Amino acid sequence: MKKNILFIHKKNCSYSIKLIKLLKKKFLLKTSSSNIYSEILKISKTNKFDYIILFRSHVILKKNILRMSKFGVINFHPSTPNYRGIGGVNFAIYNNEKYFGSTAHYINEKIDNGKIINVKKFKINKKNKILNHLYAQTLNGMYNQAKFIFSNLNKLDSLCNNAKNEKWSKMLYKKKDLEKLYKIKSTNIKKGELKKIIKATNTENFKPYINLYGYTFRLKDK
Repeated sequence: MKKNILFIHKKNCSYSIKLIKLLKKKFLLKTSSSNIYSEILKISKTNKFDYIILFRSHVILKKNILRMSKFGVINFHPSTPNYRGIGGVNFAIYNNEKYFGSTAHYINEKIDNGKIINVKKFKINKKNKILNHLYAQTLNGMYNQAKFIFSNLNKLDSLCNNAKNEKWSKMLYKKKDLEKLYKIKSTNIKKGELKKIIKATNTENFKPYINLYGYTFRLKDK
């Protein structure tokens, strides 16, 4: 008998679209790209699901929805367990990590805290130390990780046992922590530290900045 799944995903995400096509072949599937809690609650109340899956979704599910899934709610976190919350890829580059990846885990009432099912890691090379490259590689890895998990839903206990040595960090990175990384505090900043901040924050749409005498100056690419 096919399992019944609610797949909550980011709107217009190419990886989500590919996963939906795959899932439709194997499961009874409902999808939602909404971050509006009331809409997701309505879907959950009017259907019975074996699993609720979140992929690139920023919605925070409360206890009333978490209880509506027979076997659990699973999230794919675009970072390794040592970077809970927001901006994992930014902080990984800033901290000059050698490895990065994504984490499949059960959701509980805390953020990035539930039982870990699987961690998919890769080595960070010189090319993907560039923020956009590392993020793209992380998403591609997370997509492959999701395919692996969906093919092994009947083996999740075994996967959790294999990942028992993986532990979440006590530190939870919030929006204010990422914003703090983008803000250059002083004109006396050392060159090495400035380069680290630029490497960890500079994208086409977002730039590190400094405030001086009531004016905001943002990095301009060469």
